[in-house]
Amino acid sequence: MSHSKENLVLHLKLDEIVEDGGQKKVIDDSDKAHDCQVKGNVQVVQDEVFGRCISFDSRRSHSYIEVPDSQDLQISGDITVEAWVYITKEVNTDWVRIVGKGTSRKENYGLWYKTGRNGSGLFQIYTTARSRGRSSTGVSLGAKTGTIEINKWYHFTGVLDQTNNQAFFYLDGTQIGSHGTQVETKPSTGNPITTTDSLTIGYVGDNFAGQQGFGKHTGKIAHVRIYNKALSPEEIQQDREEDLRAIASFDRTESLVLNLKLDEIIEEGNERKVIDALTGRKYNVLGNPEIVIDDKLGGCLSFDGEGDYIELIAADQLSLQNSSFTVEAWINIEEFIHDRSILGNDEASPNNSLHLIIRQKKPYLGFYGNDTPGKTELAENNWYHITWRYDKSSQEQAIFVDGVLDNSDRNRTAFQGNGIVSIGRWISGRYFKGKIAHVRIYNRALFPEEIKQDMDDDLSAIASFNKTYPLDFKLYEGEDKESVIFIENGTRGQELTLEIFNHSDRPISFPNKSGKVSADNHHFELRFRPDTLSQDSLQQLVLAEKKGWSMSRPVTQVDRTVDSPVTQADGIAVSLYFIATNNQTLAANSTATLTLQHINGAAAGGARTTRVELRCPQFTYHGELFHHYYREKRLSIISHRGKKHIPLHVGFLRSNRILNDWNPEKKEGSTNELILRITNVLKDEFISFKPASKGDEASKFIISFDIDSDWALGTKSEVENINDIKVTDWRPNEKPEEDWNTVKNTEGETPTWTITHKNIHHNQDKAQKEPGLAPGQVVQLTISNIKSSLPSGHANLYVRYENIPGYWDGTFVCTIEKSPILYKEGNVGIGTTTPQAKLSINGGLHVGGDSDPGDNNLLVDGKTTTNQLVVNPTPTTEPGDNNLLVNGKTTTNQLSVNETTTTNQLSVNETTTTNQLSVNETTTNQLSVTGSLNFGSSTRQMINLWDNTFGIGIQSNTQYFRTAGNFAWYVGGNHDDGLLEAGGGSVPMVINSLGNVGIGVTNPGQKLVVSSTSNTGKQAESGMQFGGSLAIVSNAPQIDFINTQHKDWSILVNSDKMYFIREPWNYQDLVLDGKGNVGIGTDSPEAKLEVRGDLRISNGTNWVKMYIDDVGDYGQNLIFQIKDHKRGTGMMRWDGDSNWDSVSDLSLKTDIENEGNILSRLMQLDVKNYRWKHNLTATTKKIGFVAQDVQPLFPSLVGEFKDKDADESTLTLKYAEFGVLAVGGLKELKLEKDAEIAKLKSEMNTQIAKIKTEMEAEINALKKQIQQLLRGKE
Repeated sequence: MSHSKENLVLHLKLDEIVEDGGQKKVIDDSDKAHDCQVKGNVQVVQDEVFGRCISFDSRRSHSYIEVPDSQDLQISGDITVEAWVYITKEVNTDWVRIVGKGTSRKENYGLWYKTGRNGSGLFQIYTTARSRGRSSTGVSLGAKTGTIEINKWYHFTGVLDQTNNQAFFYLDGTQIGSHGTQVETKPSTGNPITTTDSLTIGYVGDNFAGQQGFGKHTGKIAHVRIYNKALSPEEIQQDREEDLRAIASFDRTESLVLNLKLDEIIEEGNERKVIDALTGRKYNVLGNPEIVIDDKLGGCLSFDGEGDYIELIAADQLSLQNSSFTVEAWINIEEFIHDRSILGNDEASPNNSLHLIIRQKKPYLGFYGNDTPGKTELAENNWYHITWRYDKSSQEQAIFVDGVLDNSDRNRTAFQGNGIVSIGRWISGRYFKGKIAHVRIYNRALFPEEIKQDMDDDLSAIASFNKTYPLDFKLYEGEDKESVIFIENGTRGQELTLEIFNHSDRPISFPNKSGKVSADNHHFELRFRPDTLSQDSLQQLVLAEKKGWSMSRPVTQVDRTVDSPVTQADGIAVSLYFIATNNQTLAANSTATLTLQHINGAAAGGARTTRVELRCPQFTYHGELFHHYYREKRLSIISHRGKKHIPLHVGFLRSNRILNDWNPEKKEGSTNELILRITNVLKDEFISFKPASKGDEASKFIISFDIDSDWALGTKSEVENINDIKVTDWRPNEKPEEDWNTVKNTEGETPTWTITHKNIHHNQDKAQKEPGLAPGQVVQLTISNIKSSLPSGHANLYVRYENIPGYWDGTFVCTIEKSPILYKEGNVGIGTTTPQAKLSINGGLHVGGDSDPGDNNLLVDGKTTTNQLVVNPTPTTEPGDNNLLVNGKTTTNQLSVNETTTTNQLSVNETTTTNQLSVNETTTNQLSVTGSLNFGSSTRQMINLWDNTFGIGIQSNTQYFRTAGNFAWYVGGNHDDGLLEAGGGSVPMVINSLGNVGIGVTNPGQKLVVSSTSNTGKQAESGMQFGGSLAIVSNAPQIDFINTQHKDWSILVNSDKMYFIREPWNYQDLVLDGKGNVGIGTDSPEAKLEVRGDLRISNGTNWVKMYIDDVGDYGQNLIFQIKDHKRGTGMMRWDGDSNWDSVSDLSLKTDIENEGNILSRLMQLDVKNYRWKHNLTATTKKIGFVAQDVQPLFPSLVGEFKDKDADESTLTLKYAEFGVLAVGGLKELKLEKDAEIAKLKSEMNTQIAKIKTEMEAEINALKKQIQQLLRGKE
């Protein structure tokens, strides 16, 4: 370190606890050697970052470290305080001091934190002490609100530069202030105070003064330093780096579980294997991956993306299961079409499916439903060092790209699966395409410095490899340098560039050669595999003029002659030989570039991938002679014969939307069908096809879909279960035909359907037709049994066409929309693909919640204790907290269950066809209500059960609960309507209009009257032989407070109650009973707190009051009132029924207008499902609206909530108002339907009148004919 330790007055590494005379202590590593004592539950723990550190557990007791006061710690000038802190318990309200001197009432200096929504870090210095009634002064600097999280290490630093009158706060070495990333300094207000209090770590220290204190630290702390100097930013960073260097000095090999360099494949019988450099264990190589020599990484393993992978062992044997781990790999991706898997297993269930992959061109760490995506977009054909790290202690998933943290996420539970792990493969079809090298697995979360060290080690090895393999080549076409040969109609104009380069730092020398180039006289050989080059290319291929270079004609590996043109023989490779006649040395880091002209791919086999080899018989490098040197590259062959753009139109018939509601666990949901049409858009030209009998050369359409990704159509199993595609075609004015072959293939990375034309095409005269598409001809593909469980959005359908004479190969991409809602012919379907009504829902409907309603068709679940369903309110009533509000127009039933009339507005199991809303009966409940149920009538509200004498009701101010003639509540006599009449039943309990309660009596004259004729039992302590209905113990103890100047007080214990009474001895002033209930104004509290009188809550300016009055027809009412309101009277009343009465009087309202255009605006709203950001681990998602979506449509439903503590605001939403909107929408819908019905009736009446007229005419004609016949007989 550049800064002197002379200014270091305290340094606690906190990596051990020692015993000294029975006292636990920690060691001060500074020259001051302070005596540091351990208090409470403090212990040394293992840590994946610091190895070992101190853990504080203050949940049950004060746990801290105390450093007694000394002159060194009484710092009144420049000061720097540093500490590493790891927090495991949220502290939302109180500040927690990490380290500091002084108590909360007499601070000196300290570092503090607060977590949660208002998370902050803080450095404080006081220049005047705080005392009762007096504020302190000094400097407070903090980190941005919301930056301090739990389960993460932070480095806090506070600096006071008294010399320059400034103070600073640093978080993780970066200077920040209370305004985010804005650098903040503050002037000091004098010299810091000094105190004689001890310095404490982990606790503010108020226990010394006997005070409750601020929050207590629960978590870990390491490396606490205090300097009597203001450190510079560079010196602070030096301290951090010193700590981290100590961390990175650990031996990584102790944690290494697997180390596959992937630079060699060995043969053992019929098996191919790679070797673990750590243990020597061998792992099977499946498919046909090959070792290739790469420019940057030297030897590495190349995967083809179609079945190549390495099979490892079970996840627990690799320390991946329920554990911290780090996985590293160098990767070079050739193509990004689908997920590219580096490491994974074959399980497909939540938290059991390991997939370390590249998704959407970005690294991805996933356990299945417990994932973290990366942020960096990778490029094809580039090397990247990717690290996937999981830290179980902090529950953090992290991704590093080239040694730099790319993204991380916490609250991720550990991976639990135990299937066989593979390299290059995950869940069968997801294979890697490209190159992989240096795969490592560690059983802990590596530090960033260790990850970078692995990178450096590999790059050092690569430099060594380049010395071993200094010579390499590239073969490519065009400016994009693609390794590709095109199948063209001719060879003219086609060129390939061959680059032979020395990527080492020393020259390469070749032997002197001259004369005619041949298989026996050459410096280089470029060898193509059989059937790579076309016959024309073999005849015409030449080397563009290059001084000092010459090339042979193409030579087969059979005759090896160059004197005559080559005739391509099946299964025989073809070589080109080169001599560099006057350039016998290839300089260090230099390239020789040659151009091959008139080159063309062979059409046989269509589009495909092959390999090309560069061979060098001999060269000298760094004094060493190399023989039979060999390199290999991949080469793609693509057809470019004919025209580039094919005149076909490809698109969906009708809709391209499917329902993505498939549930793979329950195996239920929608099955969809899509119809795709391929049309020849030419008016007078025929597009010829090669028939299926041509085999690989046949013209074909290849249908495929993306799988498993969020943007894909479905999972691989869902796509595999799509039925064989039915193909029908028809020419204009001809009948449809089915003369296409469809072959389904599920063995590749993604399922494909290959469609070829049969060779049995005949016209109406039985003459054979040419296979192909006539002008205007349509090929229709019916794709059925489509199921999708993936998220909503767009997916692609790919139509690849190949080998169509006269046209290049190519691909059409059609977009499929995945949605939970389907529109069809003006109707909307949820859970059904064939909606027959304006809104068809197949499944349960839950209003106000997100749980499964079970067998109920409709479940209404309110969020509050008020009503969930309100029927027939007054026209201007707002729904408030109700989820559903129905405002009927008739005087008959608003809500009817199993009704047979035609006048109900809401009917369950209705037998007529005139109900406005009908819910069919199920085998369980017809109507399920969680909450309360409201009625419109103010005089007669009741629910009858199986007949008129069983039920619950209110009639003429009387509340009943009747079962078999017994009434739980009853006042008055028989009622005229004959329902729930009193009859001669007994009265178990009565509350009369005076508020008196009677048990066993019908007319109680006191607040509580209990009557019983039987022994109801007694307390065990009672000396009575029998217990009565109510027992009161006399001779109660009493404490009297005799005040000679004022009225007297007493505390009286009586009947297991404690009374606080005051002269003139009102025993209802204040009572505490044996159950812990408190009564104010009553000596019989029935709850934890019961108040007889008004209850008022105030903040000093405004207030809210709750009280009971006896105004109205229903006796006593509960009233809520708020001061300084802006809505009505600011009052709300409960009069004993099932709802709150809100003020809605016309006299209080103005500017009253009908709300219009409701339904169309409602249809623009989408119901979302989501998780709250503060509860990302919730197992189920919430359902609702987004306020920003609602605001432009219904601005009055959106408000704003300002958080006075956080100085921020959020939008609010009046969810209850949607009930009113639902009524308005239903009304508009009814008016629309009524108009349609009226129109239909009018049209029917017109038709009936017309038919009647015609029938009358026909009857009259018949009468005349009969009369004529009768006259004829006469």
